[in-house]
Amino acid sequence: MKQLRKSLLAAAWCLLAPLAVWAQSSPARNVVSRPFDPAQTTLVQLESGAYGLLALDANSNLVNAVTLNTGGNAQFVFGPYVSAYPLGCYGVDTNANTAWAVVDYAGPFQPGPIARRNADSLANLRIAILSDIHIMATNLLISDGPAFQAYLAGDRKMLGPSSTIGHAVFDAVIAQQPDVVVFTGDLTKDGELVSHLEVSNLMARLVADGAKVFVVPGNHDVNNTNAMSFDGATTTPVPNITPEQFRAIYGPFGYNQAIAQDTNSLAYVAEPAPGLWILGMDACQYDGNADPVAGSFSPERLNWITNQMVLGQAQGKVVFPMMHHNILEHFPGQATYFPQYVVADYQVIAPLFASLGVKTVFTGHFHAQDVAQAQFGGGLLYDIETGSTVTRPCPYRILDLQPDGQLVIRSHLITGINYNLGSAPDFTTYEFNFLTNGLLNLTKVMLEEPPFDLSVSTAAYVAPAATEALMDHYVGDEPGLMGASPITSNIVFSLLAGAAGQQELGDGIVSIITDTPPADNNLTIDLTPGVPTGPAAATAFTNRPAILSWAPIWGATNYAVTLSGPGGGQTFNLSGTSLALPASLPNGAYSWTVTPSDGSTSPVGTFTLAYAPALGISGPNSSGAVAVSWPAASLPGYQLQFSPDLSASNNWVPATNSSFFRVTTNGFYRLSR
Repeated sequence: MKQLRKSLLAAAWCLLAPLAVWAQSSPARNVVSRPFDPAQTTLVQLESGAYGLLALDANSNLVNAVTLNTGGNAQFVFGPYVSAYPLGCYGVDTNANTAWAVVDYAGPFQPGPIARRNADSLANLRIAILSDIHIMATNLLISDGPAFQAYLAGDRKMLGPSSTIGHAVFDAVIAQQPDVVVFTGDLTKDGELVSHLEVSNLMARLVADGAKVFVVPGNHDVNNTNAMSFDGATTTPVPNITPEQFRAIYGPFGYNQAIAQDTNSLAYVAEPAPGLWILGMDACQYDGNADPVAGSFSPERLNWITNQMVLGQAQGKVVFPMMHHNILEHFPGQATYFPQYVVADYQVIAPLFASLGVKTVFTGHFHAQDVAQAQFGGGLLYDIETGSTVTRPCPYRILDLQPDGQLVIRSHLITGINYNLGSAPDFTTYEFNFLTNGLLNLTKVMLEEPPFDLSVSTAAYVAPAATEALMDHYVGDEPGLMGASPITSNIVFSLLAGAAGQQELGDGIVSIITDTPPADNNLTIDLTPGVPTGPAAATAFTNRPAILSWAPIWGATNYAVTLSGPGGGQTFNLSGTSLALPASLPNGAYSWTVTPSDGSTSPVGTFTLAYAPALGISGPNSSGAVAVSWPAASLPGYQLQFSPDLSASNNWVPATNSSFFRVTTNGFYRLSR
């Protein structure tokens, strides 16, 4: 009966939606178009990708037609169909009032509003990550010429089409319907005010579509003296922005939603969904006193960050930190040869973060689609670096939080833009040629400078191999030396057979082109910490209040802590992952367990309360002396400490079995263990 209902629905829909298919050369790739009534929608809906071609899914729900494809990536385009658009593209043409989609199945189809994919809990949240979008406002390039070309000669970014690429990637992300979108810095070419305003306008589209957006600055974004326009052979400085202006411009994209902000940086914490904290961290050095490309945390910044991590863990939150600079090396030697890209003191900071319950950190900066991992104590820390949208392969990431605590990560690429590509037949060829040519020149210069200091001829010989290695690293899931081109293999083998310095250089190229676990583009990370654990051995709490704590449990919304001891059995229900024991509990030995709302139960923990009571003063008695009393029997190992004047030379009087000490000398008294 259910299948018959589906068939009847499909048949009725076929009658309502007349066929209008533009045939393509391949039967597995069809471009479908349907007319729509502009009076039944709005321009905002059309521009945001919230209106398009629909199809019936297996549950008879009308969904975005391209999400039912067996291949391709969903990517929205506001405009008419172009023959170069790949499988998965969809859009609306407001001139022809048609909705179109590139699909690999027969339909039927009809136009209509696309139902937004809504997360019903933290465990179904979708997060998009973008990094290093480096948008250069189009009015900054008044006319192309020697000035702009000289800038590009020292760069690897597609700045000319950066605005066009930016629109394409925002269209693609909107099609993915994320609940949260994070940007890990370098939003602009060089921090130009006009570029920041363009980025904020693009981000407003994400918000209009229902996503919550969060940003952190990159090294290019704040107090950048390279903010300029280009006109032929002339460069002209243009307004950049201060940290305060960054906070104001991106107020709707993190700072206005913050539940805590750092007064020493542009760091903040926000809670876009119950139980999830986005911790935006700022390691950028934009005060003019340090290398602006490198990153570091001052003691004040690091103290604020770690405090937030402690608070998040204590409250049972899932904390996702993000920053511009890497927190781990992404290949052996990165911190040696490219020290500006890994945060200073990462060897100390990374294990510190891991000890505070952090499992993932979202980063950028190096323009590589790469994931690094390191083992600290009992768990792994992952540095999830996302590549640049203006550097091949122009990626972004989509992360899905599963109900079982698995974080599913998938990479997506921008494969087509509406831009004059010159002689290149398509965008993938254009971006490959642009990066190959630009990076080859940059690599030659880099190898001639410290710490490599190669001769001009040697640098020219090595540069092709170093260029290929870096290009493979940008894509991720590197093939290793055995998967490299013959030219690169021959260069590396000749280096490895040479002198010590050449061998070191060959090893460096091998480390860049060789992937290390885990996978870089498509992977799953287990966020579940397991059941909570109590103290492994008896612990004496001698100060008030005694604090019990345990690891947060994925999906748990509250915890029941059960105590057994001299005070009898008691149960405490709370949402966080720590409990301050009531001061009314008597001294003695206790056992305790934690039962999260997911039904698991911790091992039994034990602890001892041995609160030192205040001294009891009584007297004077008949002899004129003062008696100092305490419950000596319940506090073994304690002594009565006496000092005549609180000086450094104290006198100690041992405790006796009696419950008081008769005082005959003026002075000060306290119990000491």
